[in-house]
Amino acid sequence: MKKWFAAVLFLMVLAGGLSAQAHTVSAGLSGGFGIPVVGYAGVNASYEYQIIPQLSVGANVFIEYFPLMLFVVSFTQDPNQLFAVAFEGQAHWYPFSKTFHVDAGFGWGYYAGMSVLILTPGAGWKIDIGKPGGFSINPGARLEIFMPLGKNIFQNSDQNSNLIPVNLNLNLSVGYSF
Repeated sequence: MKKWFAAVLFLMVLAGGLSAQAHTVSAGLSGGFGIPVVGYAGVNASYEYQIIPQLSVGANVFIEYFPLMLFVVSFTQDPNQLFAVAFEGQAHWYPFSKTFHVDAGFGWGYYAGMSVLILTPGAGWKIDIGKPGGFSINPGARLEIFMPLGKNIFQNSDQNSNLIPVNLNLNLSVGYSF
């Protein structure tokens, strides 16, 4: 464990000398569709630390609202179940050391009345506005896979009791690198 920690610390020190824009904060809007969700909208905020030009790590928090969830009346009358809130750690891999990246996230959240683990594979771009560093726009797409930790609200309903909700999320955020 100590060797792993020392290696990560060494990479962070090395990364600090590789790029003057090692940190990026961003916030944005998202929307999408999936099963059992017909359509939804959300907001997110994230932080990203560039370890090396090809790899960054970070954290993301998002809140989503599902006004068009299918069959919600058959599950509950609780309006709190029309929301998701999640916290996740993320890694972004830039295969060409440029703007395009593929990413993956893993975290915990609250989805439609259930405590869930969340997996979020995706892809996107970080496009500088003007000079490198500073402001950027970040369009992307990802899957949100919610795996219930406790009682699945879809059990004992007209839906498949083993249903794991999956959303396709399209997002656009504005970021600032420093």
